[in-house]
Amino acid sequence: MRALAVTVSLVVTGSVAVAAPTTPTATPPPASTPASDADAAPTGTEAPATSTPAPTPSPGGPGSPVTDTPVAGSPDPTDATDTPDPTDTDPTDTPDPTDNDPDVDADSGGTPEPAPAPGEAPTMPEGDGPSEQERQDAAARDGPAAAARQGSFSLFAAGVPEAPREVYVETFEQGLASGASSLTGYAGGRYAASPGWVTGTNCTGVLLDRNAAYPNAQFCPSQGTSTAGARETRRMADVLGQVAAGVAGSSTATTPANGSTAATRTNHALVAAPYTAVPTGTNTTIMLQSTAGGALGVEAPDRRYYTVEMAAAGARCGTSNASLQLALFVGSTIVLNGYGTPVVPCTSTGAVFYTSPAQAATGGSGDAALVGPVRAQTYLGTSAVALNPDQIAATRFNLTNTTTTAGGAVAVDNIRVLDVTPALDVAFAGPTAVAGVPTTLTYTITNTSDLLAKTDWGFTAALPAGLRVAATPAVGGTCTNATGVAYAVTAAAGSGSIGVVGGDLVVNGQSCTVTVDIVAAQPGTVASGAVTPSGLVVASDASLEVAPPTTVTILKNLPARQAAGDQFVLSLRQGTTVLASATTTGTATGVQAARVDRALVEPGATYTIHEAPTAGAGLTYAPSYECVRAGTVIASGASASGSLTIPDEPGAEVVCTFTNTVQQAALFCDANRFYSVTNAGALQQADIVTGGVTTVGSWTGTTATNGLGVGANGSLAYALDRSAAATSVLAILKWTPSGGFERLPNTAYTPTAGTTQIAGSLVAGAVDPTTGRYLFGTFVGGQFYIWSFTESNPAATRFQFVGSFSTGTTPNGNGDMAFDSRGNLYVIGAAVVSSVNSATIYTVTAETLASASGGTLAVGSSTTRALTNTDAAFANLNGVAFSPRGTIYLGNADSAYEFDATTWARVPGTPRVPVASTDLGGCASPSTVTVQKNVVGRIAAADQFTLTAATGTPAVPFATATTTGATTGRQAAQIGPLPAVSGSTIAISEAMASGSASAIGTYTTVWECWSDGVRLANGTGASGSVVVPNRLSANVTCTFFNSPRPAATVTLTKTIRETSGAERPGVDWSLGTTAVATTGTATVLPSEAPRQQTNASGQAAWSVLFGATNARATLTVSETPQPGFSFVSGACTVDGRAVATTFTQTATLVSAQVANVAPAAAVACTFVNSPTVSLTLVKQVTFGSAAPTQWLLSATGPSGALAGPAGRSGTAAVTNVNVTPGATYRLAESGGPLTYLQTGAWQCRTATGGVVEVSAAGDVVPIGGPAVTCTVSNATASVTLLNQVLQPRDGFRPADWRVTATPAALTGGTLPTEIRAGAEYTATGNPANAFEVRPGHSYTLSQAVTDTTRPLAYRELRLERLDGSTWTPVTSRTITAPAAGQSAIYRFVNAPVNPTRLPLTGGTGADTFAIAGGAVLLAALALSWWHGRRRGRGASG
Repeated sequence: MRALAVTVSLVVTGSVAVAAPTTPTATPPPASTPASDADAAPTGTEAPATSTPAPTPSPGGPGSPVTDTPVAGSPDPTDATDTPDPTDTDPTDTPDPTDNDPDVDADSGGTPEPAPAPGEAPTMPEGDGPSEQERQDAAARDGPAAAARQGSFSLFAAGVPEAPREVYVETFEQGLASGASSLTGYAGGRYAASPGWVTGTNCTGVLLDRNAAYPNAQFCPSQGTSTAGARETRRMADVLGQVAAGVAGSSTATTPANGSTAATRTNHALVAAPYTAVPTGTNTTIMLQSTAGGALGVEAPDRRYYTVEMAAAGARCGTSNASLQLALFVGSTIVLNGYGTPVVPCTSTGAVFYTSPAQAATGGSGDAALVGPVRAQTYLGTSAVALNPDQIAATRFNLTNTTTTAGGAVAVDNIRVLDVTPALDVAFAGPTAVAGVPTTLTYTITNTSDLLAKTDWGFTAALPAGLRVAATPAVGGTCTNATGVAYAVTAAAGSGSIGVVGGDLVVNGQSCTVTVDIVAAQPGTVASGAVTPSGLVVASDASLEVAPPTTVTILKNLPARQAAGDQFVLSLRQGTTVLASATTTGTATGVQAARVDRALVEPGATYTIHEAPTAGAGLTYAPSYECVRAGTVIASGASASGSLTIPDEPGAEVVCTFTNTVQQAALFCDANRFYSVTNAGALQQADIVTGGVTTVGSWTGTTATNGLGVGANGSLAYALDRSAAATSVLAILKWTPSGGFERLPNTAYTPTAGTTQIAGSLVAGAVDPTTGRYLFGTFVGGQFYIWSFTESNPAATRFQFVGSFSTGTTPNGNGDMAFDSRGNLYVIGAAVVSSVNSATIYTVTAETLASASGGTLAVGSSTTRALTNTDAAFANLNGVAFSPRGTIYLGNADSAYEFDATTWARVPGTPRVPVASTDLGGCASPSTVTVQKNVVGRIAAADQFTLTAATGTPAVPFATATTTGATTGRQAAQIGPLPAVSGSTIAISEAMASGSASAIGTYTTVWECWSDGVRLANGTGASGSVVVPNRLSANVTCTFFNSPRPAATVTLTKTIRETSGAERPGVDWSLGTTAVATTGTATVLPSEAPRQQTNASGQAAWSVLFGATNARATLTVSETPQPGFSFVSGACTVDGRAVATTFTQTATLVSAQVANVAPAAAVACTFVNSPTVSLTLVKQVTFGSAAPTQWLLSATGPSGALAGPAGRSGTAAVTNVNVTPGATYRLAESGGPLTYLQTGAWQCRTATGGVVEVSAAGDVVPIGGPAVTCTVSNATASVTLLNQVLQPRDGFRPADWRVTATPAALTGGTLPTEIRAGAEYTATGNPANAFEVRPGHSYTLSQAVTDTTRPLAYRELRLERLDGSTWTPVTSRTITAPAAGQSAIYRFVNAPVNPTRLPLTGGTGADTFAIAGGAVLLAALALSWWHGRRRGRGASG
């Protein structure tokens, strides 16, 4: 929108001169009610805008400014006659205001008003217009509309014309009171006129208003008794006051408009009603001309366009009609004749008929009434002129009337000069741009609403610092040259200025534009720059927010090189334009120094990144790429090129890396490369991104090569070496990485179908990626024949006739074929239809090929359509290959193009590839679309269905298929699969085929579209659409299902019931529905989703289609349990009535069956689950050798709660067992060795580490949320029991003892007694003598020799315990076992019993001992003899 200030710098005293704006100015739209003369701005104030309607009809056709025309000689004001004092009136000529003359004017429309009393001036507003306060009050009342009328601002947009701007207006009100006066006496002699046109007594050159008294002897006096001249001139002054006030005229002369008011009756106008002919001769036609001192004095800041406007009225219309021309002149030169043809008010038509209240006819009975209406309107000039400031300041008016005969009457008022300079608006292409990326600067030149021709305008724009014309200026727009100076735009690349000269707006031209691409160097805010106009009013600057640059960097990573000199070219492209590139050098591996570095790109735009070897086909490198933005991968692929859509945000920096790994040579199956073969056997690699062709190698010795086919993964290629007639195979040609280019021996073949030789040119070949078979074929006799070659078969069966299908007469004998990755075969036939090169696709499905045995093949076909948008006529296509984008490459003898196969239009922005080809081949698999038909049941046996697939707006079909037969289920007839462009929209529909007995509306129709297990779209009715996924090699299958009965609906609802009893939807639960027909047929939809995830409402829905009215089915509904929830209940209704349903639960499914479901039934089932918390019990053995599984763990809940876990640690019985949230579970353990004690209380924690409280009694209350694990620890104690033998000797060493630890009795169990062989303490440990003991229990330690028959020669000295590194004696053999997790080491210390020694000297001598010993011995012998005698007596007695 333009919002421009208006500054008024000049008002000429007398009439109102409005200066041209000194700042860029816009004029408001015209007010709905133009102001009258009295509304003119007073001296020193801004004049309000006034209405400037164009004449209706226009007084003449468009004209051109007249320049260098001498103005008629200026009349000398002194030559004018009859110029009395304006205030001079003759009271005797004034009728009595009380005189009620019955002879009122016929056109008055009302009662005559009395004329003012002699000498009485009517009351007039002070000054020439409303006061400033009145103006402000009016603006407050009228709101923004009034403000707009006052010119303070504009709401108009660029390109929308605005009203002209008034810069001068002559209202004839300066200093005049009510009455009549001479023009030459007005405003100090501002105007002169030809003598004949300023003779008051002849009623010319008179200024008067409706209220002026009459008769007046000086101005329009009575003619005899007639006052008609006085009354007619006053009526015209009033009518022009009405026109100024906005009173609409009447379109009918007999009912003229009468909008007279007190204000309009004070309006002054220049009038003339000559009583006698105006003298003729030189300079006799000037009614008004500015005198030398009467220049307009309008100030303007620069060159502007101007036109004129005046209000004019005519009366007494007949043969003396006034013929007016208003001109502007400077010096003695007319610079503008305002009207192409003179203005003749009396001939105006439309809403131009006015009158005024009748005036008194004071002349008596002979004073006739006025006849007819007044015709009046405002006349806008029909041409404009461009004037410099000095010219418009010196400009003067010249008004002529070339009708000099008597009888007519004319009046003129509100003579205006209007600034009609077009507006110049500037705008950027958008509010934001990216630094370094060109954007468009648009200059809009908008005409004013007069739509006059404005020629030879121009301007110069100085761009601010940091903003420059782009490297490619792309100068454009809609402005042109019509006449005058030649139109030219100057915008040099990199410059800071833009210039325009010779611009033209033609008549009725609203606007035109000049566009130039500019670029900002740095982020920030920039303006559009200062504009110096010539003939234009400049709006304010436009502002542009410049965002940081968005860039793409392309790197090259070579982990290894096949050859040291291998190099690659990296490039960033848009369409066929290379935006940036870089070429690697050197022999280094890894990331290369060469790169495309931070190339500027546009956010949200799509580009192509590409790499190619500098030499050769690069078959020994496996390419891949990955594009990363801020650590996120935004694009990737296994290809040498890829599509990259830039994030739609400023400042994004994207880094793409191409990585090439060395591989065994293979042909590429990627997004940009395909292959061709020449007649001479050269295998070529084509690149659709660059348009380049590289030779891979060649078969030798062949002159008629055709039928190229590339195997899966590019691992091999086959072709035919054909006979001279091209009808037989001389040899099969083969390429492999290891074998190179080979000619297979003993592979000659003459194609036959059965025993019949097929003599057609062999033009097609392809390799089935699923079987490895090579297929080739020919078009002949309206058929396409296919043979296969299986290299691994025995020679006798290598060649097989696969089958044939009808092609009709459309193909011209040429074409090709190709496979997709699923084994579907596509045969493309070249055709010429109505002299236009066209193509058709025939599809043979993999299932058809698998079962083919030489008969007729079932095929589907596309609609034959013209090949369009090629660089030249594309005739005799002979090759086909696929792009994974769903597009198709077609080739002929010298060119290959990429096409959209649904339209056969060349893909925009792709190059022509200059192949010299007899055939194309490739191993990429396209995106495809298939449309199938599933007839659940027919209403009538004759009912058949026609499927249609279409693209475009409006949709144009590219394939159809019609069912046949009476079978139900999936029909044999289908559309496709056919290649479909990734991201494109496919419209699908069906209709009843000709001959059907039923209407499509009598069937229940459901359709759905799937791709790789994902339902893309679905709906009901006979039409729909699907968007092919925007990825490579996507396969879409759409199916229409038709049933003669309404579908049954199945709605499954998942409800979660919280512990509190509150319920909520179960979101993202897996629910399922299957159907088994018990009568007739039943089909469940979605067809590929028997299980669905619930939506935000916890629901999933299916439809069940039935083949007949009496069909019935049993439904199985189910849910998949989720961890953390337990099934509570389920219920089903059919048509709102509850049905008995039993829900069963297994580890993987909760299900129920609903029997006897009929068509149109509404089945609704609800599954209710409650949250559970999983509880896991874990046993930890913190000290000791016992296994955790030796204990039984349990968590016992209250009645009504889920059973808690119970079992051995680590088993499923105690792992993630669902328990009832909020219920109290008692934790316990049992079992385990008696030598172990529980150490501490149970510890319970959530999966996130949160502590769950356990009471002293072992009670835990799990809450809903994370799983809870409760752990209990057990430990034992350890004792090591040893012995120490001092002075050991054989038979008396530590191992000759047994050490024992005997436990005290234990209530409820028996602890084991531990016995170990004696052992000497070693610092490294004595594991054999260590054993587990019950912590804190009493044990008695003892030892004994192993051989009790030996005389005891050793004795036990003490029992010791090792404390640290010190052995401490233990006084008691009964000890307390260490605490849990502790150990202790004990040992017995033994010493030998030493013999008694006899001393050799001193003390008791040895002889003493010997005598004593002898005595003892004798006593012993005596005792032995005595015992013997007693035994003897006892025996004998």
